[in-house]
Amino acid sequence: MAHSLGSSRTLTAHVALALATLFASTDAASSHYLTISGPSSLAVASPVHPRFDLSSPEATLTASPFPTDRLTVEDPNQLTGRRVALPVPADCSANASDCRDVEFLNRLDGFNLTPRITIPFDGDIDVTSVTGKSVIIVPLGSDSGRRIGVTQTVWDPETRTLLVTPDASLDEHARYALIVTRGVRDAAGHPIAPTPAFARRRAGTPNDSALRRYLSDLTSAERVAARAGVRAVDIAVASVFSTQSATYLTEKIVRLIRNGAAPPPVDFAIGTDGRRAVFRFDSIASLTWNLQRAVDGPLVPLAQSFAPITLVPNAVGRLAVGTLATPDFMVHPGEYIPEIATRTGEPRVQRTDTLSLVIALPAGTAPRGGWPVAISGHGSGRSNRDVFPTSSTLASHGFAVVSITMSAHGTGPKSTGTVTFKDGSTATFALPGRGIDQNGDGTIADREGDDAMPPRTLQLNVDAMVQHVADLTQLLRALRAGVDVDGDGTVDLDPNRIYYFGHSRGAMYGMGFVAFNPEIRAAVFAAPGAPLFENRRLSPGPLAGAGRSTVGALLAARTPPLLNAASGLTSLADVSVGEPRFNENLPLRGQPPLVNTVPGAIAIQRYIDRAEWIAQRGNPMVMAPLLRKHPPAGVPARPFLLQFARSDQSAPNPNTTAIIRAGDFADRTSYFRYDQWWATNQSAPKNAHGFMLQFAPPMVPVIRDAQTQIAEFFASDGARVVKPSLPFWQVPIADPLPEDLGYIP
Repeated sequence: MAHSLGSSRTLTAHVALALATLFASTDAASSHYLTISGPSSLAVASPVHPRFDLSSPEATLTASPFPTDRLTVEDPNQLTGRRVALPVPADCSANASDCRDVEFLNRLDGFNLTPRITIPFDGDIDVTSVTGKSVIIVPLGSDSGRRIGVTQTVWDPETRTLLVTPDASLDEHARYALIVTRGVRDAAGHPIAPTPAFARRRAGTPNDSALRRYLSDLTSAERVAARAGVRAVDIAVASVFSTQSATYLTEKIVRLIRNGAAPPPVDFAIGTDGRRAVFRFDSIASLTWNLQRAVDGPLVPLAQSFAPITLVPNAVGRLAVGTLATPDFMVHPGEYIPEIATRTGEPRVQRTDTLSLVIALPAGTAPRGGWPVAISGHGSGRSNRDVFPTSSTLASHGFAVVSITMSAHGTGPKSTGTVTFKDGSTATFALPGRGIDQNGDGTIADREGDDAMPPRTLQLNVDAMVQHVADLTQLLRALRAGVDVDGDGTVDLDPNRIYYFGHSRGAMYGMGFVAFNPEIRAAVFAAPGAPLFENRRLSPGPLAGAGRSTVGALLAARTPPLLNAASGLTSLADVSVGEPRFNENLPLRGQPPLVNTVPGAIAIQRYIDRAEWIAQRGNPMVMAPLLRKHPPAGVPARPFLLQFARSDQSAPNPNTTAIIRAGDFADRTSYFRYDQWWATNQSAPKNAHGFMLQFAPPMVPVIRDAQTQIAEFFASDGARVVKPSLPFWQVPIADPLPEDLGYIP
């Protein structure tokens, strides 16, 4: 007679599974096996559990899912109402770097917006069972019901810890629940189960009021998870955490400048003889930049090529150089902006600095009200001299182009420029750079003073990014007040038609600038990447002193060192990387889960999370939603365009697509298949990063396409996006967003 539940073997398996589920709350440490007695005795392995121990901060950090608000304290001065409170390592002499990290992380009001989530277990799991359905993040606010999956999945068998990252950037100063379901399987393929501590968390009333509130939050998270389709009985463990505020500092600084005293006018009378540094371009025979590369000693001459400025012949009529005072919010030495409470704190001006401006004006007669203005944001290691690569194309469409030098760039403050005219006469003028001798060796290297000094090295150059938003806002105010370039009493630059475009880092800090300044009518962001740390980690380098080798140097400098050079990667996507080498063993978004076998890799992953966590306030990925999805109060959404190219080694494609996804930019993205174009132009650089301004001869058609698209976009006030002439452009992007590196070897 047949059994309705199937064969006796199947029935026994069902009974075993039922009993295993029934005794899921049994402490796994007390008995490794549950024995089913009877005619067919069967040993069933006790279920594997995610660990859940909130008994102390140290236990919470190592034996519970992270992040968790259990590692925060209440703080009414913060926008989140909370402040991070990680436990300090016991031995700060042996773990000096970790202790410094914790000191600064504990000043933040929440956790990383792309956190490296850790989930410890008491047994082994099948990492392939970790999917966007079995482990999810759910918002606890108005967006409840939404599910966010996970990616970059790593299982560390040594510590029995699962590490994942949210598949989307989280909103700032928001609350989320991490939900780990029983869809995760153990190494034998059985569902995991809650620990007794998690299963019994509702029983009793803890004396600790903060713990009571947190346990109540977990119960609320279960209800939200139910709206997202996850039943309470299917939850193996959960945590609730608050994300940090990220845009607050930029917003406060911009507001302070906009509401402050009017800036002084731009000073063009900066010639060594007191004359105005304004020159007809057709009168110039040559232009030399005299750069201060040492604290003492002669300036170093650098001849300016006129090839970029003559890309469109006779389009540029005049060149002008001036200076403008700007408030500096950074502490020097140290190169950082002091931390403030995100709700009640106010940034303070530390000193006044001098901006150097270079302006290229179109040929011909200016329209009534002056020339429309395109502000150019330069990239890392460059300066206001970047006005040259784009000026002729934009001038041919009637735009003046102005660029300023960002903090720590442009060599030293004694730098000058010298124009030699066709009649043999010369004129020398001030061109103060903003670089410093940060390390005291007597030289001023490119970008020296960009990164913060110890003990703030973890935050890299995040505050320099914020400072340049302040500089651009000061420039905008000066333009809005009216700029008389030649001193004839007439405004030469239209204060009501101002646009912005930036390349690389100029695109990155430009997003924060545009987001909080409504007078920018339209913007173009070319070749951005985020977070800042990821650009360095995934760039073969050295690239303007900011490639992967700089990350290796940071790892080597920690106490104890984290550099695992013996396992170090020698290449990324078949492109060689320099020393010092390391191996973080971290898959890219969407790549299959992996089991870690690389010594030291997990410690490096933790360091990466902390570096990105503390640098969120300069992360363009958190500014991107402000341009369209969630504009700041009183600031309308305006037209913008993002340009990027395949095979970019400096702003790697996964870092650009992270911005596109965060801001929902796909329909406003112009994508150049540089890899396909390069196959027919193999004398061009293999790195696509400079596709819009790198004047190698084969690049000229690409440059024309990219720059003409920008000029036409501005000329139409952001209403029209032209498709370039080369067949390798997708406008908007048609291919799936590239999540791999795609380097040309």
